[in-house]
Amino acid sequence: MDYFVPNFGQDQDIKNTLADEKIASKVVGKHWKFPTGDDRWKNPARDVDYNFAPELDSQIKDSLANTKYAESELGPLKIAGLAQRKSDPICSSVGCPKTKA
Repeated sequence: MDYFVPNFGQDQDIKNTLADEKIASKVVGKHWKFPTGDDRWKNPARDVDYNFAPELDSQIKDSLANTKYAESELGPLKIAGLAQRKSDPICSSVGCPKTKA
């Protein structure tokens, strides 16, 4: 919170696009104006009232409660032992290469 965010200025691609638009407007003889008031270009997602804190499903609530109870009885869940440590071998149509166990 309240950390410094550096401002490196406008992206070079945006600068180039704006410069190209000015050149194209001179070539064509018209200034391009995007019709922002037209409903065809309206973003309908902006009209949706999103709920960023929805109520959890009863099954999720039960799962969280059961996890909390299990961890209070057995200690914290150690996920590291459940993770795959090696990637799967790349197999051709002939089959997978034999690996040392």
